[in-house]
Formats: sequence, structure tokens, C-alpha cells
Amino acid sequence: MSRGAAQIGLGRRSRRAAFTLMELVAAMLLLSIAFPPLAVSMRDAVVRQGANNQRIIARWLAHARMEEVLADRHSSTRGWPAMVTSNYTTGGFWSQFPGFSQSVTIMDHDATLIAAGTTHKLIIVTISWNDATRGSSSIRYQTVVTNY
Repeated sequence: MSRGAAQIGLGRRSRRAAFTLMELVAAMLLLSIAFPPLAVSMRDAVVRQGANNQRIIARWLAHARMEEVLADRHSSTRGWPAMVTSNYTTGGFWSQFPGFSQSVTIMDHDATLIAAGTTHKLIIVTISWNDATRGSSSIRYQTVVTNY
């Protein structure tokens, strides 16, 4: 093969492998149209993941607080008489979760859970926080214990 033929073949090959200005402009146009919705959907996914993490933490906190109250029921030093709302206004680990607040409500009832009494207690634990997607959110755990 002569030298001239090799250069011609090389020249054809390099022209086919290169992008034209029109192809580059078309690619940039497609990317500029597709990128903003993609970026918005990625942002929304990150926000939703954070909101899910907050809900998981809130459930864990509510469960932990309920377990504290139920443990007091069977405690030899505290027991049934100590299960009143005023004994559960603060918690020891709440400083580690600054975005969350908790409340514990304990109501004395009779066996029907309608009238006041001394045989049953309705325990309600509520955890509140500001959710990134819904604003103010809360979850509520409740149970009934009896003085047996």
C-alpha cells in the first residue's frame, strides 16, 4: 500500500470517529432538557429517605419510652402507684435526639376503660417531630395495663 493511500484511509477513519458541531449541540440540548427533572427527582428521593429515617427514629423512641413505663410497673421500688403522668415528663436519652419531643399520658380507668377507676391504666406515648415532607408529624403508641 502506498503512503498516500494509507493517509487517505486514515483521514476517512478520523472523520467518521469525530463529532460534528451539530451532533454536539444536539447532545447538549438533550442533556439540558433531561437534567433538570432528573435533578429534581434525585432531590425528592433524598428528602423522602430523610423523612423515612425520622419516622424510624420516632418509632424507636416511642417503643423505648413505652418500655420504660412498663418496666416501672414491675419495678420493686416504683410499681403501680408510681405510674402517673408527672413521673414521665423527661427522659434520660432525649438530649441525643434534639428534633424530637415526647409526651406520656397515663389515665386511670375501670375495666370498661370508659369510666375512671383504679384497676386499669391507659398509657399513651406520643413522639412529635418536624418532618421534611409533611411538616409537623407525630406517632402515638398506647397500651392498657392492669393492677393484678
